[in-house]
Amino acid sequence: MFDAHRHGPGPNAEELPPRWGALIASSGPRQWAQIAESPPLPNVRYCYGLLPQEIQAFSDTGMDLEQVLQNLEKLITTQRDSAVGEIGIDDRFNQTVPMNSQLLLVERLIGLAQSLDRPAILHVVRADGLMLNLLKRMKPRIPLLWHGFLGSLETARELASLGCVVSIAPSVWRTGTKLQDRLNVLQTPVLLETDYPYHYRSPGEAPASYKKILEHHYRRFAQATGTSVETLERRCDGYAQVFTNQ
Repeated sequence: MFDAHRHGPGPNAEELPPRWGALIASSGPRQWAQIAESPPLPNVRYCYGLLPQEIQAFSDTGMDLEQVLQNLEKLITTQRDSAVGEIGIDDRFNQTVPMNSQLLLVERLIGLAQSLDRPAILHVVRADGLMLNLLKRMKPRIPLLWHGFLGSLETARELASLGCVVSIAPSVWRTGTKLQDRLNVLQTPVLLETDYPYHYRSPGEAPASYKKILEHHYRRFAQATGTSVETLERRCDGYAQVFTNQ
């Protein structure tokens, strides 16, 4: 049961469903150390990234963006099985980090992933068109994952044509989400993720273990798409191989 996007540190073995694998992401220097110290696990890839909202956090400590980017490149280079992510653009932080600056940063980080021949995990919030146009212009030749995808079927098709796989998080079950009613006609490659521990919970939903969150998401997605959990697992495991080198 593959989880295409969760955060570190890595979970304990007793928390995991059978045949588990994951992409474990980070969004800035504070999280890099957590996953750098995590033990290697089969079918798991650790990812080192930088989101725009993290810039203010390390700027307040006197750290320079160029130094942080150099540290990130060195970390990814030395961690030979790592990937780049999460990286991206987020309109919620447009006031503190202007979108033009966000686009320049993510373009540079995609370029870093290309130069090191590593997969990249994309974070996009209320800026689908901007990211799509960037990918069309750059045409990266590396595995790309668009995590937490909630966009249109047409955007999913365009992303697939660019070699980018979309990943669906529990946020798709939020009331009013348009994609929720179209999952059964989504014909492009899809992975599933939890975004744990920042996952979406329905109003009034009791806290659950990581294992239960992942298993529930698979069951609900299988029901929505008219397939079995076993078939869904096999399909996701196949798509995940390009990201895990398995």
